[in-house]
Amino acid sequence: GLEVWLGQPYPSPAMDLLLVSSNKFPGACRLAASQDHVVLITKSEEAQAASASPRLSSSSWLLESLHIRRLPAAKPLAPPEASWNVYVLKKKSYPDMFHQLVSFAESLNSPPVQQHLICEGHLLLRSKLLTMGLAHPQRPEATQLLKKNCFVLAKSLCALLEGRGVPQSLPTPQASALYFILSGCSIADVFTSLFNRGASSSQVLRLYLNCVLFDEGNKSTQDTALEAHGKQILEKYAEWSVGDLSRLVLYSWFRHFSKEKALEFLTLRPPEHNEVVHLSQAYLYSELDKPVEAGACLNRIPKERLTVWMEQHPEFMTSKDKKITPFGKVVAVHCGKVFLSFLSSCSRFSFGEVCSILQGSGAESVLLKQYLEQVVMVGKSKHVKNAVLLLVDVLLDQMAQDQPSTSPSP
Repeated sequence: GLEVWLGQPYPSPAMDLLLVSSNKFPGACRLAASQDHVVLITKSEEAQAASASPRLSSSSWLLESLHIRRLPAAKPLAPPEASWNVYVLKKKSYPDMFHQLVSFAESLNSPPVQQHLICEGHLLLRSKLLTMGLAHPQRPEATQLLKKNCFVLAKSLCALLEGRGVPQSLPTPQASALYFILSGCSIADVFTSLFNRGASSSQVLRLYLNCVLFDEGNKSTQDTALEAHGKQILEKYAEWSVGDLSRLVLYSWFRHFSKEKALEFLTLRPPEHNEVVHLSQAYLYSELDKPVEAGACLNRIPKERLTVWMEQHPEFMTSKDKKITPFGKVVAVHCGKVFLSFLSSCSRFSFGEVCSILQGSGAESVLLKQYLEQVVMVGKSKHVKNAVLLLVDVLLDQMAQDQPSTSPSP
């Protein structure tokens, strides 16, 4: 939930709220509310002999100046009298209150005050949704307003981040990224609003993309719209870190980038002894039909770590129809024992499927023979008989290939 992501609820339910929307009622003393109205009682004190003050001006700065100088009055002032006022205000609907708060915030030139008013609008909408049933006729309108508010709230937090008075206790980067996600706006729109807007906005964009680009649920609705931003997204990930770029290449659903350019970015940086970096390089080399370079990258990874990774990510070894991938072929040729161990321990493959995969691996004569020998020696599988027959065929083929060719005698 919000607390897990932010470390604390934001906006805080305990934040100070405006008394009655954005209207000013100085000296408010009592407040009572009915279903449709709010009754407000205010009290102010006025001096009876205000005219006796020496040359009082109507401008507030002059009154303040005279008060600071403590100029003596010509005559003693009469004791102040209290002035009471009663206001009977008709309640506005929550959409009207929300729009009033947002409009008032947009008219100000103070990011902290803007952000406070937008947060108040957010709490207003969220509290209304919590009191509405799922079938409430106003729930769809409230939901849309809340999503719109989330986007505005995220942008206001970005404005605060850009060096304009961020409260020390405010978890702004995480909060801004989260509310961009909750807004439901397209990834392309959020990317456009944050791209090249400053270091703080870049930090928010990094958090945001690392969530949405790795959620497969976004692929069907967001993929096409992001195609035009492929180059820019790749450049941003390369700017952030080689580790971020490697994870984008390996694990995100986003594929609208040049494999050659991604590999160039990965190789331009100083070499890192990072498994994810080596794996991403090997993957890109294999996709570009450069198996030798891909194998060199795999050989930098400890074999036990490569085995664990393959078991966690079998989709890199075989396709959905259980055909070996280009990356899987590289692993089979350069790390044959690791590949064979992966196939033997993976329960998703049958005996026939393993044999079919190995026959297309590029190292079929060696790996298939080792696999069949393993099945025969264990002797507990129901496929022992088939394994023996296949093993005989493999051995006969190997003997035929090893036998030197002889030319017919004249």
